[in-house]
Amino acid sequence: MINRNNLELSQESYNAMTDVYNKADEVERLITLYWKSSQFNKDFSFYIGLHYSSHMLGNAIKQEQQAIKNNFVECKTIQKQWGDKIDNLKVQKQKASGKKKLDISKEIGVSCVTHKRISNLASSIGRANTLYNNRVSQQCIKTAKRRDFIAENFGTKGRNWKMRMDERTLKKRGVVRVHKP
Repeated sequence: MINRNNLELSQESYNAMTDVYNKADEVERLITLYWKSSQFNKDFSFYIGLHYSSHMLGNAIKQEQQAIKNNFVECKTIQKQWGDKIDNLKVQKQKASGKKKLDISKEIGVSCVTHKRISNLASSIGRANTLYNNRVSQQCIKTAKRRDFIAENFGTKGRNWKMRMDERTLKKRGVVRVHKP
């Protein structure tokens, strides 16, 4: 997304971010449609599959959000470098005179234009990051509601499945539960 020679968010990059976001919305819409549909034989496995699809969608959105965040961090670093360069040039300008001072003034002007373009890019990427971050949170909430629905509506089988999911989550986080007999 960030090219040091072309410090603008390319239309192609922006379209890719938008396409992924829109595709995620479409997949979620389909999951919800199947979840609510009465035309399918809704057994335990059916709901588990939809829950898993919802979970995988959340992971995919999070992965895309991380890529956007990395670009945002890189852009902010470049923005700071240009800001520092402008500050250094201003100090040099104060010490210079004549043609040297004029040359430094021109360089400051060019640097300020570049800095502004980078700032605008950082702002655009930051908005996309926030949008994706919110979408990740929404997907996690929907997936949790689906998990809870399965636990509440499929008796012992559903509760045992949820317990296994909870154990798996804790294990991934490095937390071990001690079961009392």
